[in-house]
Amino acid sequence: MQFNMINTLVRRFYILKEEGFVLNENYNDDLQNILSKEELAIFLAMFENDNVDKAVDSIKRSYTSGAANKQYVINILSEPKITQIAITLLKDAKPEMLEKAIRVRKDIDAASVQFLDIMKGLEEKIITFINSRVSKLPANTSPDDYLKTLATKEINISNLARYFGGDFEKAYLDDSGAGKSYYELLACRVLVKNKLMRVEDAQSLLLTFIWNAIPAFRTKTRVTSVGSVR
Repeated sequence: MQFNMINTLVRRFYILKEEGFVLNENYNDDLQNILSKEELAIFLAMFENDNVDKAVDSIKRSYTSGAANKQYVINILSEPKITQIAITLLKDAKPEMLEKAIRVRKDIDAASVQFLDIMKGLEEKIITFINSRVSKLPANTSPDDYLKTLATKEINISNLARYFGGDFEKAYLDDSGAGKSYYELLACRVLVKNKLMRVEDAQSLLLTFIWNAIPAFRTKTRVTSVGSVR
């Protein structure tokens, strides 16, 4: 794991915190179910530091202070634990927080914000589109297979983009992926309503969507791992 990657991931956690996405007041206790004692200590020393640069330095020191600590840092900042940590911090987040997360990207990813705005303007038509496709799914479709259902050709956003065409399709093609998650949220809502997805599974996906939308930087001017600005 390179220092630039560590720098990027730590800064994503700080934007999560600074923008008010950390709603779980008991995250310290809940993280004990995910992280070892040593991993938790390293994470909290980083996350609860008031200064992001000092936090980056803290976790880099752990990374370079022996093989065991290096592995703890790798575990914290790699899948599946990094997403599990983020989901724990985001616990109980509401759907509107996904829009907020996408809008944090406005200065570095205007295309995703534009796609979000287009979808919000067409939200009722999009839901009607999803409903019409869901109604044609096999009667034995199980909520256990919600990921497979979301990936079906009929429901997939690429099909929606072709259906609307024009500016919608162009915005879809320009989107970095963050905007797409808003469509997936709408699709989850329809699946839950039709009992093709469980509420808890939809909530888990929502938290993942929010985390994936959180950038490491708010602007295109950024601080590198060695402190220079570019």
